[in-house]
Amino acid sequence: MNNKIIPLIISGGLFACLSSSFARAENLDFTASVTVEPTSCTIEQLDDGKLRYDFGEVSPLQVMNGNTFHESSFIIKNCWGTLNGFVDLTLISPSSQEVTGDDAGKWITPAAGEGKAVGVAYKTELKWTGKQYRDFPVDHTQTSVETGTDNFPTTVTIMATLIPTVDSQSEMTAGNMDATATIQIAYK
Repeated sequence: MNNKIIPLIISGGLFACLSSSFARAENLDFTASVTVEPTSCTIEQLDDGKLRYDFGEVSPLQVMNGNTFHESSFIIKNCWGTLNGFVDLTLISPSSQEVTGDDAGKWITPAAGEGKAVGVAYKTELKWTGKQYRDFPVDHTQTSVETGTDNFPTTVTIMATLIPTVDSQSEMTAGNMDATATIQIAYK
């Protein structure tokens, strides 16, 4: 399985990593013939390899209403050798919180620390060409997305919506809402 990483930046910081693992075996007699197929995708329309969401200043009322959102998109195309024409996307974040109620799920939260906002999260949803938005939580769930060809690329859009993690505005603490997440794109 091959991986591509796209950093998802929400009003700040960047972190990206690419990982791979190797297995090792000793004293093994094995003979094989292997044909290696190209297995990669072209990812386009990113801002320096990042998706950015700048919410600026928002009020607690806007967060409680849950209707303040931003969208950002990228294009996947030229995916040669993918299994059944799909890639798996996974959202990973170092700061997240399980939310209950209408916006139930594990969502991105501002990074912890002094001066950080409390009581707010970023609910993330994903859609691609011809599909409706679906939840894209930070719980290591893979979402299979159809890949595009050079003539018919797939546009992937990720929407981040500010939602409360508390029951009332009085429980929120004003502060910096910077957060980071990584979108891992795995293809087989």
